Amino acid sequence: MPGPRRPADLDDGCFEPPCPVPECGRFTRWVPVGEDTPPDPRNIYAATKLHQEHLCSLWAAIWIDGRCLRYHNVYGPRMLETRLRRGGFHLSCA
Repeated sequence: MPGPRRPADLDDGCFEPPCPVPECGRFTRWVPVGEDTPPDPRNIYAATKLHQEHLCSLWAAIWIDGRCLRYHNVYGPRMLETRLRRGGFHLSCA
């Protein structure tokens, strides 16, 4: 698990967390996660969201028809400039 970001890196505008191996000196990089990757919640928020899915699935199996949707935010260079959410995201960070 990466450690905290270094204040000097943040001052320089580098927001990527450092590699967890002390001798490495490089920064972590993002990689795609496949749809078949098993869930592995790494914080309380993620664990409660996964538990919510399990509860909804149980409810749907016993009482009513239901679906679990996983909402996510994707921001990147291929996102259209005209997308409302992108504009709102950038405005809120400005």
